[in-house]
Amino acid sequence: MKSTRSGHPASYRLFQPPMPLDFEDWSAREAKSYFEWFVSQIDDRLDELHRLVERARTDCRLDLTPESLACLGEFFVDEVSTRPSTPEETIEDWLALPARLVARYDGPGQGFDWAQGVATSPDGSRVYVTGGGRS
Repeated sequence: MKSTRSGHPASYRLFQPPMPLDFEDWSAREAKSYFEWFVSQIDDRLDELHRLVERARTDCRLDLTPESLACLGEFFVDEVSTRPSTPEETIEDWLALPARLVARYDGPGQGFDWAQGVATSPDGSRVYVTGGGRS
C-alpha cells in the first residue's frame, strides 16, 4: 500500500513472516506452522488497520456494522493505490496457471464468447486473450 498523505498506508507495518513464502515447497508441517503463525497475527493486524483508518477517517469507527464496512471500503478507495500489471507480468501469471484453467477458443458457432482482456508477448509474436464463453 502506498499513499501520498503522511501517516496513512505508507506507514502500514507489513507482515514479517518467520519463513520464506515458498508455499509450493512446504511440507504439511511447515504449512501448518505458517498457518498457526498467521492466525496468531490477526489481532495485531486488525489493531493496525483500526489505527490507520481512524487516523485517516475520524468519522469512521470499525465496529462491524454495515456503516463501518462502507466506511472501510471508502478508506481503501481513497488511500490504497495499486499499479496495473505489465504485459510481461500478466503473461507470467497466465503461464503459471495450471493447465486445467487454461482453455482454447473453440471457434465461431459454438455459443457466445467474449473477451475481457488482451496482452501480447514481449516480442509481439503472440496475443493472449482472457474471457469466457457459454454454449
